Amino acid sequence: MKTAIKIVTTVLLAFLAGGAAKTPKPPPEITPIHITGNKFFHENGTQFFLKGIAYQRQVPGHQHSGFAEIPKGYVDSLAHPELCLPDIELLQQLHVNTIRVYQVDPDQSHHECMSALAEAGIYVLVDLSAPNSAINRAHPSWHTELLGRYKAVVDNLHTYNNLLGFIAGNEVVTGTHDSGAAPFVRAAVRDTRRYMRQQGYRPVPIGYASNDDEATRIPSLQYFTRASESSSAIDTDNDGDRGITDFYGINMFEWCGYSTFATSGFRARTVEFASSPVPVFLSEFGCTSVRPRPFTETEALYGVEMAQVWSGGVAYELFENANHHGVAEEVPNGAVHKLGEFDVLSQRYRMAAPRGQSEEDVRKALHRAPLPPPPPLQSTTWAASAELPPTPSEEKCRCVGEMLSCWPQRAIDPFASPELSVEKRALYDKVCSEVDCGKVEADGSRGQYGELSGCAPEVRLAWAMSKQARKGRGGAGDLSESDVCTISGGIFESKVSPSPDCSNLVGDLFAERSLVETSAVGELSQPKLQAPVHFSQPPTLGKKRTGNWTHFDPWESKAVKTKFSWWSLALLFVG
Repeated sequence: MKTAIKIVTTVLLAFLAGGAAKTPKPPPEITPIHITGNKFFHENGTQFFLKGIAYQRQVPGHQHSGFAEIPKGYVDSLAHPELCLPDIELLQQLHVNTIRVYQVDPDQSHHECMSALAEAGIYVLVDLSAPNSAINRAHPSWHTELLGRYKAVVDNLHTYNNLLGFIAGNEVVTGTHDSGAAPFVRAAVRDTRRYMRQQGYRPVPIGYASNDDEATRIPSLQYFTRASESSSAIDTDNDGDRGITDFYGINMFEWCGYSTFATSGFRARTVEFASSPVPVFLSEFGCTSVRPRPFTETEALYGVEMAQVWSGGVAYELFENANHHGVAEEVPNGAVHKLGEFDVLSQRYRMAAPRGQSEEDVRKALHRAPLPPPPPLQSTTWAASAELPPTPSEEKCRCVGEMLSCWPQRAIDPFASPELSVEKRALYDKVCSEVDCGKVEADGSRGQYGELSGCAPEVRLAWAMSKQARKGRGGAGDLSESDVCTISGGIFESKVSPSPDCSNLVGDLFAERSLVETSAVGELSQPKLQAPVHFSQPPTLGKKRTGNWTHFDPWESKAVKTKFSWWSLALLFVG
C-alpha cells in the first residue's frame, strides 16, 4: 500500500510540475554504490551484491505505440512512467535490487522512473550503446558518432544516485576471430570516463559484459581489467587513463537445471576469476535447457562458494519474448502477467543472504594483495593490441566533412545506423583496393589507427571516394573529378576553400602516410565483406539468446559451452 501511495505521489508531482526540461536531483533516500578493490560497497561500508534482472521490452508488440524511440529500434521503458511504475511493483515482488537496461533514449526524460526506482531501493545498470549505435565487431572502430551517443546517455543519467554503472560494450568480442575489437571497447571506457571527469560528474563506474567463450574467457578478463605499463595508450591527452574497466560482467549460462557448483562449471569460473582486481558478477544468467528453471545457481552465487569472489548477478530476463527467457509476459492490453518461473526466482532472491566483507577489511587486504598478472600477450587465441585508438576529434572530423567533395548516397532514415550498410561496405572495399586508405583505417590487432579513423564511417567512405575522384581526374576521356565521383556511384558536392582553422587542423587531407602508430600503411588489413545480419531474424532457441542489445548481431546464437574443465582448473592451481 505504501509503495502504491509513493508511486501515485510521484506521478502527481510530475504532472503538477509540468515536466522539467532538465533532470532534477534524485530523491536523497538512496546513496550511490562505489568500488573499493574488487567489491561494490554502500556508503556505510557494507558490501553490495547484485540481485538483478534484465529489464528491456521488445519492439514487437510496441511498434504502434507512438513512442519516440521506436524508430531507433528499441523500447525505453524508463522513459514511460505508464510502463515502468506498474513494473516496479513486480520488481519488488521479485526482491531484486538491480535492473539491467540495454537501451535508453538520451533524448527523453527518465526522471519519474529513475526516482520511483530509487524510492523502491532499486539500482540501474545501463548499457551505453543501442542496436544501431554500437561497436561493430565485424568492422570495429571508435568514432565520433558512437562517442556522441555515449556522452548523451551519460549527460541524461549521471545525476541519479541509483545509477549503479554504465556498460561500454556487451559481447563485442565473441571469440578469437574478433578479439581485435577489444581495443575499441577500452577506448570507449577511457573516453567516457574522461568525459565525466571533464564535466565534473560523479565518477559512475564503467564496465564491460563479456560472453562465456572458452578460448577468450580469461584473456578477455585480463585485457579489460589490467593494462601494460609500457603501453603508449598512457598519454597526457587522456590523463593517463588506459581504459581498464571499473567492473567486469560475464553473461554465463553454464548452470542448467539442478546442476551443482562443481559440475556446472561455476567452480572453475570462480577459481579463474578469483584474481580479478575489479568487481565481477554474472551480467546475465538463467539457462533454459530445463524448464521451468529452478534457479538453483543462486544458492551457490550468494553462498560461501562464490560470494567471496562474485558480486551477485542479473537474471535473464523479466519480459518473455521469442527467446523464452522471461519470467513475466506482457499481454496486448499492456498488462504484465507473472509466469511460473516468477515465483521461483522471487523465492530464490528472497532467501539469498550473501555474507559480505567490510570495506575496511578490503582496504587492508589491498595493501597485502600480490600484484595481479599482467594483461595477456597477443597469441593465436587473443589478437587484441595493447595500443588503443585515439580519442575521436569531433572538430577535426567536422572539418574533414566540410572539405570532401564526393559523398555516397545519404541515408533517408534519420535514425539509421552510423555504420556502413552492406552495399556501402562493398563500395568502401572496392575504392580502397584502388587508393591507399590508411589514413581512415583502424586495426585493433596491430594497434594501427589512421589519423582520421575516428571519424564517422560515412565520412571515412566519403574521404576514400573523394581521394579516388581526385586521383582519377584527367584520365581516359579527360574525366573531371565530378565525373569520376559519379561513375563510382557517388554524389559530387562543390566545396569552397576551407577556413584557415580547418586547414591548420586537418593539414594535407589526402596524405599517404598518416598512421598514429609507426608502420607501413600497406600493412593495414582490409575489412572483409560479411553477409548481412537482419534484425528480424528469429533467434535460435535453446540455452540462451546471445543476441544482445548492444552489438550488431542481435540474434546470434551460441553453442552450449563445456560445463567444466578439469584441465584449466588444474593449471590454475599449479600456476
